[in-house]
Amino acid sequence: NDDLLIEIMKWDILINENEEFLEIAFFKIFVKFENFIIEMIIKYAIGQESSKEYRPNRRLNFEDAKHLKDTLNTNYIDVSEKTEKLVSQIFDDSNPFSFFFSSEDSSFYNQLKCVRNFIAHESPESKEKYIKKALFNQPFIEPNEYLKKKYQNASVKSTYTKFIELVTSYSDM
Repeated sequence: NDDLLIEIMKWDILINENEEFLEIAFFKIFVKFENFIIEMIIKYAIGQESSKEYRPNRRLNFEDAKHLKDTLNTNYIDVSEKTEKLVSQIFDDSNPFSFFFSSEDSSFYNQLKCVRNFIAHESPESKEKYIKKALFNQPFIEPNEYLKKKYQNASVKSTYTKFIELVTSYSDM
């Protein structure tokens, strides 16, 4: 998770200088986090261990990343419900990703995915999902303002801060 933590530190410095970078920082960190999750799925699926010497028990064994991707018939693994089903098939009951897909934070992550998609595309469809799932049908505000806002039940934490805490703790697990 070093790349991810370095990215967070880099953007922390830039955000302190100018809060207008918040949206870009969120986007870049979100992408790094998804890439990290995908990298770990592949690493564990082919029997490698983490930097902390953790190796989950597998139900399915893949020789290498190419074997996994050929079996899935794709070169790209998306962090989605489809991936949740995939990892439940690859790993036994000690599925190392169950915390990510089934915790209460997964709904927060899904809200943030809508924010990320709107930042990336700004399409009418992504805007509609952003308003519905992240803003809960409240009047539209720019993602930068959304990320600055206090997170639902937090006393002082912004949504961005809650996101960074989630990413940091999950990448450390």
